[in-house]
Amino acid sequence: MSPDDDTGRGPIPLGPVGGYVIANLAALRAERRLTYKDLSDRLEQLGRPIPTLGLSRIEKGKRRVDADDLVALALALGVSPAALLLPRNTDAYDEIELTSSVRATARAAWEWSAGNFPLVISGAEPLTWRQIAEFEANVRPAWQGGPSVAEWRDDMERRRAEMEELRRKAEAAEQQLRVERARNGHSQPVVAAIVTSDLGVLVGRRIDGVPPWGFITGEIEPGELPEDAAIREVKEETGLEVRAGRLIGERNPHPVTGKHMIYMAAEPTRGTDIFVGDEAELAEVRWVGLTEADELLPGMFEPVREHLARELGEV
Repeated sequence: MSPDDDTGRGPIPLGPVGGYVIANLAALRAERRLTYKDLSDRLEQLGRPIPTLGLSRIEKGKRRVDADDLVALALALGVSPAALLLPRNTDAYDEIELTSSVRATARAAWEWSAGNFPLVISGAEPLTWRQIAEFEANVRPAWQGGPSVAEWRDDMERRRAEMEELRRKAEAAEQQLRVERARNGHSQPVVAAIVTSDLGVLVGRRIDGVPPWGFITGEIEPGELPEDAAIREVKEETGLEVRAGRLIGERNPHPVTGKHMIYMAAEPTRGTDIFVGDEAELAEVRWVGLTEADELLPGMFEPVREHLARELGEV
């Protein structure tokens, strides 16, 4: 826990797990409506007495809890030792501190504490298949029935994919809400497709010259999501089939046009051949590098430029 250090070097700082023990002990005691005396009496019966003052000092971080104390407290409270050692009510994929320099997801820490598999520390090199095989052959049989590392990793990947799908759906719903809000304000939002490939970023020269050059843009139709509008506009204006990616950013209103602009990342799905598909609006379409894009599109929206710098590998 914290306080006295028999070596004479001064107090040992309370670590993250020590903090969890303090909080969990207080919470569990309160849930069970146990006074310090009630808990002290239980510990006496278990053969590991801790006086009421000692329990008070533990909860105040002024008395250490050693391994024997921890087991006795867990028995007295009717929980596993892990229920004292690890934080409660934490999302499975939230990272928690185990030491000042080691973090792990809550689920990984709980499974590790239960002896189901070795802990994979955040930032550490992943286990090799040989290490997994050695673990399966030599360690897991002694643990009787815990999931294999491979099974656990497959499960974690599946859950991450589910979380990513939920995030994508939530983002799409939020985008649709923004579209509806803009529509109710009598202003159709405009989507700009920021299409990148190995050839650069896709731009077009406008017939009306307002502006002379720009990304492939178009109004979002009623009931249409921004990503669907981006895919449609690129296909109609350049013949290119693309897959929409993440939302890069928004400007509402655009400083020049006054319209609600939504910038969507996109990438080709079937080659990079392009042509002018809307001759009433565009005179030319082509792929350009970031340097040329800066020249053709002065005052580029900064989040878009940062996206292009990352995608095109240019500064």
